[in-house]
Parts: sequence; C-alpha cells; structure tokens
Amino acid sequence: MSDEEELEFWELLHQPLRKENAEKFQKVFSAQESKNNIKKEYEKIIQIESK
Repeated sequence: MSDEEELEFWELLHQPLRKENAEKFQKVFSAQESKNNIKKEYEKIIQIESK
C-alpha cells in the first residue's frame, strides 16, 4: 500500500462511515490486512531460516 493509500485509509477511518465510504474503506482495509499477513508470513520464514 502506498503512502497515499495509507493516508486515505486513516482519513476514511476518522470519517463517519457513510455508505460510499464503507465500500472504499473495506477495499483499502483488506489491502492493509493482506499486507500485514504477508509481513507476518515473511517474518516466520526469516525465523525458520535463521535457526
């Protein structure tokens, strides 16, 4: 997720969740979520390889 997308994510987070924002928020949030999951998986691999 780019800095611009991340900024948009936080702006949406602080807005009342109107219907048009809800869909956009969900899309950005799932991108953030998968980024976090990828990071966790990557960290697991690093731990395994460093043993």
